[in-house]
Amino acid sequence: MIGKWKEGLKNAGLQLQFNLFYIGMLMFLVPAITVFCYWQSQKILCEVVTSDIRNLVEKSNQIADSKLQLAKQYTFYFLADKDAQRLLREAEGCQDFSRLYFLDGELKKIADRYFLSSPDIYSVNIVTDHYTFGIEFSQNYIPAGAFKDSLVYQIGMKSRERLAWVPTYKFFQMYNQPELERVTGIDYYYMFSMVRNLESLLREGRPDKEGDGEGFQILTINFVDSFWDDVFLSIPEYQNVQHMVLDERGAVITHSDKGRIGEVLEEGWVQEIAREKSGSRFVELDGKRVMISYGKSSVTGWMSVFAMEEKELWALHFSRLQKSSLLIFGLLLISVAAFSWVIRGWVVRPVIRLTGEVEKVEKDPEYQIPERGSREFRGLISAYNHMKTRVRQLTRQNCEMESLYQASKLREINLQLNPHFIYNVLNMLNLELIRDGEFEYSELVDDVIYMMRYILDSDNIAETFGIDLKYTLHYIDVVNRRYDGIYQLEVAVEPDLYETKVPKFMLQPIVENVFKHAFAREGEKERKIRISCYRREGMRYFTVEDNGSGMDEKLMEQISRGEECSVGLRNTRERVEHLYGLQALLYAEASPMGGAKVCIVLPEGG
Repeated sequence: MIGKWKEGLKNAGLQLQFNLFYIGMLMFLVPAITVFCYWQSQKILCEVVTSDIRNLVEKSNQIADSKLQLAKQYTFYFLADKDAQRLLREAEGCQDFSRLYFLDGELKKIADRYFLSSPDIYSVNIVTDHYTFGIEFSQNYIPAGAFKDSLVYQIGMKSRERLAWVPTYKFFQMYNQPELERVTGIDYYYMFSMVRNLESLLREGRPDKEGDGEGFQILTINFVDSFWDDVFLSIPEYQNVQHMVLDERGAVITHSDKGRIGEVLEEGWVQEIAREKSGSRFVELDGKRVMISYGKSSVTGWMSVFAMEEKELWALHFSRLQKSSLLIFGLLLISVAAFSWVIRGWVVRPVIRLTGEVEKVEKDPEYQIPERGSREFRGLISAYNHMKTRVRQLTRQNCEMESLYQASKLREINLQLNPHFIYNVLNMLNLELIRDGEFEYSELVDDVIYMMRYILDSDNIAETFGIDLKYTLHYIDVVNRRYDGIYQLEVAVEPDLYETKVPKFMLQPIVENVFKHAFAREGEKERKIRISCYRREGMRYFTVEDNGSGMDEKLMEQISRGEECSVGLRNTRERVEHLYGLQALLYAEASPMGGAKVCIVLPEGG
């Protein structure tokens, strides 16, 4: 009995020792295996994410390069056009403005054949020392004299044998138009350009025409920042991935944060990656450790960079391993062997297999990874396959859309009414009127030509008062001729106001209201209109008054408060308040002439 008890006690002791040994092994092996598996899966996931983002960079560069290469081809075709070369040579040194205007129209017709079908080219200009040939008058107007002081001019002058690229710039800074700084809604706020000095091209075969160093002809092909909207691809699984394009100096061509466009990155790694074709690495960016993948454009030499913060990478890793980790810990507590088998079968093997599948994708882009493994891995593989399919679809759609766009533009060319055609017709009519001695009607046609040019040829929201007043006087002359000159006009303007800036079309709507309403019931009464412009106490006053039937006090109060206005007055008020805020006023009152008086008050500084 005692022997059996001793034997049982001995066996219990051995069992206790075995259990203690087993528990000790678990306490050591469970953390060790867990740390090893975590480190291994972290390393593999980092490689997968790096490979995915590197593929995004490659695909994005392919899309951008195809668009830019197409723009270069259009440019080469245009420069090789014999008619274009002939017109540019004729424009060289020509000082006849009317002839230059005609050449501008002819160049536009030729340029439309090559550039109008491209959805990526925003505008085309040929800038010379005495004239700017604007292919589109309604886009990015370059003031006279501003081009020669710009970086575009400096780079263009050096590009005698090949096309050169001008990194993204703010249009208002490049061409000294501070009035556009607050108008951030314009589509050409940010631009980058492709330029070429045409001097060597136009001198070919003409040894007698050596450059004198004074004149120049520079072709500028302009792109806006929206060019990049269809370039950068994304993967839904990866959040907060920044994309940017840098030149070799680190200047930001475009950025997912538009406020950083034009900034120069001073980090040392920028110069290092500029010497490489592509790659991935961890770097310091804005004081944070990030993983970047980058690739160089074969067209511009600029670097496309995708950046993900290191904490975002680890957050992605933790989200993927959360459920698997709970299962792993449970299985490890049951058995070391079971834990080893589960961790290898559920985590390591699928990740290793996924890495092998990714290598196949790198060799064959059309290869689809089989959706196997746990739900998380199947989800990741499904998202990856979806991304690849989407990239192919987007590439195909881009080609189809470009084809449709070109076809629609060709149809549009056949249907559009060119403003220059209207000018030419009116000028022909004017010549016929002068030839026939109809000088009064000739002056009327001149008025209409000036008004059309003012409306169509300028996209500025502000204009010098002298030019805007001239437009208003042409309008009054046209209307007065319609009524056989029954209106008498008085104009009193202080001379120093002519060069100040005012909102475009400021006075014309007010004068139009006078014609419509002031003399509606006046019969044969003498009709007078007075325009007075002067300075008082640091403010500029622009008034239009008449001797018509006037307004009642209620209507004048409503106009002064902005509650009751015609469409013209309302638009004028909105433009004035947009440019000058609460400092500007528009009010109505009785006129000493017997009718009504409308006054616009603007602060100094125009």
